[in-house]
Amino acid sequence: MRMKMLAGALVVGGVLAMSGVVGVAPAGATTTQGYSCSAIDGVKPAVNATVTAKATIDKTTKVISLTGVVFKLRNTFGVTATIDDIRFYVNDPNSTSAPYVAGSAAAAGVPAGWAAGHDSSGLYVVYAGSQTFKSLATLTTAALSAGYSDLGPAKTAIKFTVGTITFDVTAPVQAPVTCTPKTPEKVITQVTE
Repeated sequence: MRMKMLAGALVVGGVLAMSGVVGVAPAGATTTQGYSCSAIDGVKPAVNATVTAKATIDKTTKVISLTGVVFKLRNTFGVTATIDDIRFYVNDPNSTSAPYVAGSAAAAGVPAGWAAGHDSSGLYVVYAGSQTFKSLATLTTAALSAGYSDLGPAKTAIKFTVGTITFDVTAPVQAPVTCTPKTPEKVITQVTE
């Protein structure tokens, strides 16, 4: 199965929400985002992912650094599944004021097997191999990082939200799955230009 999830996140351990609008996580905070998923063998699961992230801005080099982006997804499907081509996205924050710096996507080496990239859907961390995702276990990604140009104008809030999560389930059934974040989509970290 191929599964896509869009992730925005609630702040865990200090929930910040703005009257049902977008919640804002302090730098380095962990947020939790609910997702609605496409059907897996006739069942449409709802899952949560927690995300930790930090954004900083260097006013001298005019670079916004997004660092330490770690996704944790808990298997609440009720069965152990074999999954592959696992991809977690972070949406680009503002293509005019903070465009992605080409080639800056990187994934930490632990846990092994994760790589980073960027495409029209945003920044992502991907595990191209296959993993056994045990029932009630938590899948943790390698830390993702990237740079964005600080083009202003001054006082522009640059907010990072999580995007889709995709993967293929190959056992016990085979099907692509897509999960999208439930609204409101949460801000995982932000900086002000």
